[in-house]
Amino acid sequence: MKFAVQHNLVPGTSLAERFQKAAEYGYEAVEITAWGFSDPVTNHRDEINDAIQKSGLPVSSICSMG
Repeated sequence: MKFAVQHNLVPGTSLAERFQKAAEYGYEAVEITAWGFSDPVTNHRDEINDAIQKSGLPVSSICSMG
């Protein structure tokens, strides 16, 4: 089992910073939440991949609104 945190619950001004802090806090993955963005989460693929690469943390899931 991996412990993950929703990205919008971690302090930071960028997604990469939030992923890095999640890693520092001991989380093993990050859950992306659609309500953490002002536009569709699919518009942030490059930003998400950059945060993954910089932090080493995978995305555990993507929560969308329905």
